[in-house]
Amino acid sequence: MLTNNPKAQLNFSKMYKNKLRSFYMEDTKTSETETKWVVIPSKKNDPENFEANVEKLKTLSHKNWCTKSFNAEPYLAKGDFHVYLENGQPKLGVRFKDEEIVEIQGEKNDTNIPVKYLELVKKYNKDNNFILSKDAENQILQAERLKRQINAIKEDLGDSINLNTIEDAEKVLNYLGIEAKRNKNKDGLIISEYKQIDYDFTFTDLDIDENKFFNYITEINGRADFSDTQVTNLNKLEKIKGNACFTNSQVKSLGNLKIIEGNADFSYSKIQDLGSLEKIGSDAIFSNSKIINLGNLKVIGDDADFSGSLIEDLGKLEKIEGDACFQFSKLKSLGNLKKIGGNVYFYGIEIDNLGKLNEIKGDAYFKDSKITNLGNLKRIGGKAVFIDSKVINLGKLKVIGDDADFYKSIVNDLGNLEEIGGNANFRKSKIKNLGKIKKYGKHRYYKYMYV
Repeated sequence: MLTNNPKAQLNFSKMYKNKLRSFYMEDTKTSETETKWVVIPSKKNDPENFEANVEKLKTLSHKNWCTKSFNAEPYLAKGDFHVYLENGQPKLGVRFKDEEIVEIQGEKNDTNIPVKYLELVKKYNKDNNFILSKDAENQILQAERLKRQINAIKEDLGDSINLNTIEDAEKVLNYLGIEAKRNKNKDGLIISEYKQIDYDFTFTDLDIDENKFFNYITEINGRADFSDTQVTNLNKLEKIKGNACFTNSQVKSLGNLKIIEGNADFSYSKIQDLGSLEKIGSDAIFSNSKIINLGNLKVIGDDADFSGSLIEDLGKLEKIEGDACFQFSKLKSLGNLKKIGGNVYFYGIEIDNLGKLNEIKGDAYFKDSKITNLGNLKRIGGKAVFIDSKVINLGKLKVIGDDADFYKSIVNDLGNLEEIGGNANFRKSKIKNLGKIKKYGKHRYYKYMYV
């Protein structure tokens, strides 16, 4: 019987795809570490195996290629497809229409032939005497122009391109359009932003080791987008004033980074530990990330999305100034968290107590959660929903700023609660009296009647 567990299904699917990939590698006499061209014949050239070849093309295609899904069948119906595998990974796709090459794509699927593979493509065409369409000829001409441009830049930069000194890094960054200047101590660089350079080629195409930049960069004044770069370690970097995007990046270590003043997106990143990072000034996204340790993080300045994350303990984190989303994460402890500035939902997680949390400024939803005692929580600024919750004891709670819904809850005593700012619904609850309540909204529902 197939499992209904989505995670198990995902793992099964991944295992199946890996097995299928290995099968096709073996079928083409290509190991998963081999570098080789693989030819997938068209419907015309191999009609009996057309459906199998469509699946083969989907499996061997790069994730960015449309042949990974919907275009595999129509393309193979018109012509062969050649895939260049490097260490078992797809790097180039060559699409034919009948006997003519109509398209050559690299990993990015951006119509450009990666310059590093230009000579390989030209040799492959020459050795096999392929016919090139006008579009394919233009792709090669464009790659040749880029190669000449790259060579000219490398000549202009000379030995500075090796980034052996801070002077080298400063010169290269400014040359490539990223403003760089010395910090007060003259021992580090402050740069305007960080991202892949705005050309049809990359730092890698220029033979630049991006990690060396971060031997000197201490501050980034604007955004930092690492999603399309080869940076793995932020080393001396201490501050990012804008947004930081680590999605699909190669970054594994934040180095000495202490502050991100804008948003921080860690989804689909390789980072597991936030290390020295103490503050994220705006939104923080941990969903679909590998992060298991928040390190020294103490403040998140706006919303925090932990949904589906692997984090079990919030550690030193003390404040989330916006909404906190914990659904279906592995969270087991709120650690040192004292304040949530927005709304919070507690269902779908293992937490059974609120630890040191003493204030929720927005709405608090305890429906379907495992929390039994509100502990040190003194104030909920918005709505409080206890429907179908396991909360028995309101602990030190004194104020609910908006509606309070105890419908069918098992709370039997309002404890220290003094104020409900909105409507209070006690229908079908176990509450028998209003205890210390001094203030409430326009309506109160007691069991089935207005009182």
